[in-house]
Amino acid sequence: MIKRIHWFYHLLSLLLTGFALLFFGVFILDLYPEWGINRNPSLAANKALLINMALLLLFGLQHSVMARTSFKSRLKKWIPANLERTSFNFISALALIILLYFWQGIDGQVWYFGGPASRAIMYFFFGLGLFFTAMGIWSIKGADLLGHIQFKHGEHQNEVPFQAPFIYRVVRHPIYFGTLTILWAHPVLTFSRFLFALGLTAYMLIGIYYEEKDLLRRYGKAYRFYQSRVPMLIPGIQI
Repeated sequence: MIKRIHWFYHLLSLLLTGFALLFFGVFILDLYPEWGINRNPSLAANKALLINMALLLLFGLQHSVMARTSFKSRLKKWIPANLERTSFNFISALALIILLYFWQGIDGQVWYFGGPASRAIMYFFFGLGLFFTAMGIWSIKGADLLGHIQFKHGEHQNEVPFQAPFIYRVVRHPIYFGTLTILWAHPVLTFSRFLFALGLTAYMLIGIYYEEKDLLRRYGKAYRFYQSRVPMLIPGIQI
């Protein structure tokens, strides 16, 4: 009976994560005006700005806190170890859905590129972002990222030595690089999109800082050597 409940929870987490990612796609591409990033404003700009900043802060705090090794260790005292990633994904999906659902549209533009050449450049970088994101997920196995491997096999997969598969030999954080490129590479950057991209950029940079500290503690010299050879966030630019 307990095993069935665990399976139900895990499947619910997978479904919710899938829905959240689908919602994110509709939102960022503005495919449906009422649920897109540039939805019509319903509040005064100052109120909308405060709500959006609070939503971004909630999303960032949830991810940053739950992704830390110390929090994971505490969490495993309360839930089975093989449900740790499942729980992270479940709550992260809820946080993302809340962010997207309650997002407030704000009028105004930061930039506008109307020429065919400039728009083509923007769309090229948007496609590049999609490529790096997809390859980053594929390189570390999507099932692992979704917690499916941990759920089925427990913690033993975490005992392997440090590895840098495929795209991770080009940049240390390809999923972050790809996502940031997707967020910023638009020929029409509205203020609403600018605020969303700026908030997630700040969250990712903070997340990278703490993630690198965790990886150094875990892998030591192997990860420090990797840092010296591979750029952190932008391919070809060592920071």
